[in-house]
Amino acid sequence: MPRLTDTDYLSRRALLRNLWFEDQFVFALLSSLDQRHLHRFFQFIDELTDQQPLAHRTAVSRESPALPAQAGKAYARLMGESASPALTGARSQSGRRVVVAPLARPTINYKLLSAALLSYAFQDPELIKKWRGDRVDRDAGSHAA
Repeated sequence: MPRLTDTDYLSRRALLRNLWFEDQFVFALLSSLDQRHLHRFFQFIDELTDQQPLAHRTAVSRESPALPAQAGKAYARLMGESASPALTGARSQSGRRVVVAPLARPTINYKLLSAALLSYAFQDPELIKKWRGDRVDRDAGSHAA
């Protein structure tokens, strides 16, 4: 595979950035590992000057020599040059096909994570009862002292 020039790197980064902000779910066609390779190598989420991503590329390539090739292969898969979708499907009880696809983000979105955990927790009545019971016990213990 030919070495990626600075111009090609910046062009690919710009394309990935546009894809992310226009239709990020296209990244779900890749495995989460491929997505992480792209995020780490191209750092396309951040708005940077041309020199900043080039400096990042040099540093991250020195730190992880295999990353440029891994990101290059992930980029090729994303562009359909060797598609192998990461989508997996199953049938629901009603017979509908349910598809689950990963969407990796470069950093943890704590707001989304906490919302997902709370949503899950409040769907389980036993968990709610246990949480309320634990809280009442703690509160009762502190009043007794």
